[in-house]
Amino acid sequence: MQAQGPQQSTVLPVGRVVVTLTGTGGEQLAARAQQTGWQVSLWPGLTFEPTGQAQELRALGSYSWLVLTSPQGVRSLTAGLAEQGLGPSALAGLRVAAVGEGTARPLAAWGRPADFLPTQADARTLAAELPVGLGDTVLHATGEDSRDQLQRGLEGRGAAYRRLELYRSCAVRYPPQARRDLRQADWVVVASGVVARGLAEQLGPALPLLAMGQQTAAAARAAGFIRVVPAQTPSLDGILATLRGLAGPPQKGAAHCRPLG
Repeated sequence: MQAQGPQQSTVLPVGRVVVTLTGTGGEQLAARAQQTGWQVSLWPGLTFEPTGQAQELRALGSYSWLVLTSPQGVRSLTAGLAEQGLGPSALAGLRVAAVGEGTARPLAAWGRPADFLPTQADARTLAAELPVGLGDTVLHATGEDSRDQLQRGLEGRGAAYRRLELYRSCAVRYPPQARRDLRQADWVVVASGVVARGLAEQLGPALPLLAMGQQTAAAARAAGFIRVVPAQTPSLDGILATLRGLAGPPQKGAAHCRPLG
């Protein structure tokens, strides 16, 4: 997917927003925000690299559950299996959980629908609601930067948790046009602490951020950002609902981007 500059809506613009989400999620959010009157720039903030641990997927049959908590986790899983000549049938007899619809969709498109989704798309709810019993084994296919909330929740319920880090997330080094768009934005949408840290390093922590969930918001604040608003729910709908409440620029003096040092 290529980055896109400002997209004008036929509706009178209510403000400027930069979307940093990757993949189809970023594209969908940009299109929907534009439809509601925002001037949108799409600048994905992450690239992904394999960690070289895909060979460990050969032991899938020894687990009770396979848990996936991001679309990139699904992509890394399917790519790792494909490297070994394996497809959806490799998950036969294994129960598969996805953290939410955004993760379940690419899994189903690959040919293996999820067996379980929690009532709310976050790791805490998934850990609390996943139907595991004492001694059940859970393999979490994830990235290097994911948090331990799922592990703590599942182990607290007596399940045996194993983490398989299939990819690492790297912040994009933004070109000049992206930096201009980011400096001029009324809000920058982020869904990863890696992106927040990359923005702080490249542009300073004065950008006004709309974070996709409380974990991302906490990571952004830890990176030094002061004006951080978490989405109502960690989903595209939650981001859009929050944007509706943020229509119009931030209050004067609330968030000024400082120049690069």
